[in-house]
Amino acid sequence: MATKDKTPRRLRREVINRFEQGFDFARLDYDRRVKPLRGKAIIRGVLTAAAVYLAGFSLGYYGWQQQSVGYELFAKLVWILMVPATVVGAFVWLITSQRLEYTVREDIRRYIAEREAGGGFMWRFGPLFEALLAENYTAKRLLQQSADVPDTMDPEDYARSLQLLRQQLGQDVPDPIATEVVSRVFANL
Repeated sequence: MATKDKTPRRLRREVINRFEQGFDFARLDYDRRVKPLRGKAIIRGVLTAAAVYLAGFSLGYYGWQQQSVGYELFAKLVWILMVPATVVGAFVWLITSQRLEYTVREDIRRYIAEREAGGGFMWRFGPLFEALLAENYTAKRLLQQSADVPDTMDPEDYARSLQLLRQQLGQDVPDPIATEVVSRVFANL
């Protein structure tokens, strides 16, 4: 049986299909997965700030009703309490945001460990990154890490770089990828 050389169009299609099938893009959609968690973190920060302010206001109001705090001091206290309540709310928001995002980052980190084990996988698509994302230094750093030490890759950068390359490959440009670039990727695979 004679083997046929792959035509450039077929080669491009096969490389793009391997890229699409090689990564779990639903799992790597960092922004989509983190967006609802950011809202939860903001709500928790606002509720904490409201609780701190309400506690201070209640104590001040009780003191004013018992006439141990004057009206002027109570009026100043109402405005001054906004600062510590805001600081506590912002602190809770930051801590909660990081704790909620940590689960997503760890999931992507586990995926990277699985996908990049055994010599790395992302670096194999290096010529595509160089052709389509030539000015993206984060992607260049990730390609180097994929070839050398995949354990040090940042999950957020990894996910965003792959999503960006996928977006570039999905654009309807007549001939976005040179045949030489595609053949180099195919040789890497």
